[in-house]
Amino acid sequence: YFVRTYTKLRTPEVLLTFDDGPDKDLTPVVLDILKKHHVTALFFVIGEKATANQDLIDRMLAEGHQLGNHTQSHNVFFATLGQDKVNREIGMCDNSLILMGVRPGNYFRPPVGYTNPRIARAISKYKKKVIGWSLRSYDSVLKEESKLLQRLNSKVKPGQIVLLHDNLPHSVAILDAFITEAKKNGIKFANPSVLKSFVK
Repeated sequence: YFVRTYTKLRTPEVLLTFDDGPDKDLTPVVLDILKKHHVTALFFVIGEKATANQDLIDRMLAEGHQLGNHTQSHNVFFATLGQDKVNREIGMCDNSLILMGVRPGNYFRPPVGYTNPRIARAISKYKKKVIGWSLRSYDSVLKEESKLLQRLNSKVKPGQIVLLHDNLPHSVAILDAFITEAKKNGIKFANPSVLKSFVK
């Protein structure tokens, strides 16, 4: 509402995005599955977790994935913070990546997905583009693997941006089956570079 948010692709592929990592135990499994299927994704990383897991950040980039800014600490009350703290959360996440030798890029996803005028000003300051989603897995609340898998397979459609988390065991557990079934149903998965065609 307060800032332009990109939620769909202009191409018929599906883009997988993962929030809240990297997780030292689960993210490697996600990367293994994506590599098996020759799928690349956009990972919205938390600065603190990135700093603690440089090996995973390096692997993501080496395997063709892209990174987005998901703030430094993922404060669930991010939308209630004052301007200085909002700026700091976004800037510190960028700086965490820079200190690791990584170019932060310009993609941002706010914690919980909320925006407001303060967040909009910070996004403008750091020249970020907000990437939302058109298919939310609800994996943060839908923890039964069979129901999560059924939701994804029944709702995935060409052109969608899918929201998943690489720090939730049940999400990781169904990822292989989801990609396999989606491909059988004719879904093609996009490289995050497709965003460049409409996110200037």
